[in-house]
Amino acid sequence: DSEFNPCFECHDCQRVDNRTHPNLFYIAAEGSQIKKRQIKDLLVEFSRASVERGPRIYIIDEAEKLNQESANTLLKTMEEPTSEIYQFMITSEINGMLKTIISRAQCLHFRPIDKRIIREELLQQGYMPFIASGFSEYVSSSEHAVELMANSNYLESLELGRTLFHALENREESVILLFRSHQHIVFSRPEVTDFFLTILVLFMKDILNQKIHYHDLIVFSSEAGLLERLSGRISQKNIEMLIEKMLGLKSKLRYNINTSLAFDKILADLERGFNLWNIK
Repeated sequence: DSEFNPCFECHDCQRVDNRTHPNLFYIAAEGSQIKKRQIKDLLVEFSRASVERGPRIYIIDEAEKLNQESANTLLKTMEEPTSEIYQFMITSEINGMLKTIISRAQCLHFRPIDKRIIREELLQQGYMPFIASGFSEYVSSSEHAVELMANSNYLESLELGRTLFHALENREESVILLFRSHQHIVFSRPEVTDFFLTILVLFMKDILNQKIHYHDLIVFSSEAGLLERLSGRISQKNIEMLIEKMLGLKSKLRYNINTSLAFDKILADLERGFNLWNIK
């Protein structure tokens, strides 16, 4: 109904679009976390009289980045909701949120944009297939991909991921030592660290899909030869074990862990997996 759709032209629509409406509050992560201070500042705003009439709305983007303290602070507002406050939390990783928050919310699921569409848009803009494939799996739009690529650390992290798997094939250099010589790039920002670990997971999933002949699910199709050779050197069970360990580390990155040590361990497991485990 047009009565409830934005016109994008009136004063209110423009203020909402520019995030300058006094009754709209938008919260995004500072670095890798949404901090307790951000939620407390929000509650202070709600304790004050509204500048304009009408309901007040807050939007928390990437809500899975709420840390333990900020999530518990937010729970207080959810336990005693008012009719004049609307709360929206946006996340692509609902399993990363506190169950107590999920239980107090109404969950609406939206289908993400097909990754193939994003990849095709990047290819049309002139990006190489390997780059288009890697970034399209990580973002929700081609615009976001281009924004990340403006930071060279993302591109270099993507290339480092490929280099590590070639090193696993050649066995000429330890992947741990190779990573250490470039880890300043990966650890430059928590978001880059998460991106790099995602690339490792994607490569391992590709090796699994190559092994079980699900070729249509392979992301890095430009690396088909490498994937085929590596898939012949490791069992399906051990591929799945490595993916599980990588995903476990991915979920721990938001906490205060020794990231360098954690990556040394996961890369040691990776190297051992391709060099020592028996293939069955």
